[in-house]
Amino acid sequence: MKGRRPNKRFHATVLLAMAPEVINIDLDKLLEVALNGVRRASVFMSLGVNAAIDDGFRKYQLTSLTNIQLVPDNVPEETLKHFKEEFRLWIEAAGFRELADTFANYLDSVHHTCLVMKAISEKTSLADIQDIHKKYRNKRGLAQIKNWLIIQPGLADKA
Repeated sequence: MKGRRPNKRFHATVLLAMAPEVINIDLDKLLEVALNGVRRASVFMSLGVNAAIDDGFRKYQLTSLTNIQLVPDNVPEETLKHFKEEFRLWIEAAGFRELADTFANYLDSVHHTCLVMKAISEKTSLADIQDIHKKYRNKRGLAQIKNWLIIQPGLADKA
């Protein structure tokens, strides 16, 4: 490969024993799936939590452009404090949900990469690989996916 790879922390070349092909896997690109979501959650949580704890931030109405007012203006201080406490909890829960979704997307990318390597090394048909990935995608929740992966042929003895 000519030239220098800019800012590459990880790079792997996988030589598959049973295949003449060489697969270059850019692990930075794979990792970026996770890092993008982590950065997004961090920024959004920061904006929300900072607004919730800022005593000077008192805007709880939708903008006047919407012409929607569901809560009266000038609520008592205790009510505003309660709004902000609940908002902070909501923001933090949304941030953790974003992290969980990001991790699931990252696992999907890792799984897909492993399936490509399996397909090449074992000369598995694309249809078989797509079927395996479809079954994997139909699982819900990290625990269910982990359990499904462990019982797959060849994985149980490595777990």
